[in-house]
Amino acid sequence: MSERRFACTPGGAILRGQKRLRLLLIGLTLTMIAAALIFWLGLLLGTIQGVSWWPGLFALLGAGLPWMAWRMSGDLDLLGLELEGGWMAIQMRRRRERFAIAGATARRLTAEEIAHLERLATNGGVTAGTGGFESHRLGELDLYASDLANAVLVDLGETRLIVTPDAPAAFLEPFHPPDIQSPAHGYLRLDHGSARPPQWPSLHGERRSGDHEPEHHRQERRQEDPARRQG
Repeated sequence: MSERRFACTPGGAILRGQKRLRLLLIGLTLTMIAAALIFWLGLLLGTIQGVSWWPGLFALLGAGLPWMAWRMSGDLDLLGLELEGGWMAIQMRRRRERFAIAGATARRLTAEEIAHLERLATNGGVTAGTGGFESHRLGELDLYASDLANAVLVDLGETRLIVTPDAPAAFLEPFHPPDIQSPAHGYLRLDHGSARPPQWPSLHGERRSGDHEPEHHRQERRQEDPARRQG
């Protein structure tokens, strides 16, 4: 199987959750920085007296925590999928996973399953795009998602993955090869790869090799041939 790549664009609940979380972290960072600056400005202007400058330093150091969380919040964002040579690669912003897909099955999730998965992955108004979950409907699974509307369940046997390619139908093609090729190819596919030429019916009464004519038909034809030549 040649390499095939599939983009994974953020959307839906996951995109809303990413924006909400990052805005929260940026807001906390800016709030702590502003608190430190206001405190030090108060010391300089004399409006705050009798305290040292250490509280402002603590506030500034505290701003580093949400800032680091904001920087790391996109490390596991799903960027794309690759299928090649019986393997599926999951490319995230700062991580890459590979899974053998020989014998794997895959299917789209139904609307009810997508709604259930969204509730399962949402906590505090933020829908996670990656992580391990256990569902009474889908079983134990690993989620690598960017937009749950495109969710595809890949069953590897011991492991179940949910991925979200932008083109789910094209992504599913290697998992469900067609049994019959298009007429332009002119042959039937058997066992997902072996092919045999078509056996077309004979035209205009012509006999194909391997056809057997009864003996009494051949004798009658021999008797008719001299009369036709004389005529």
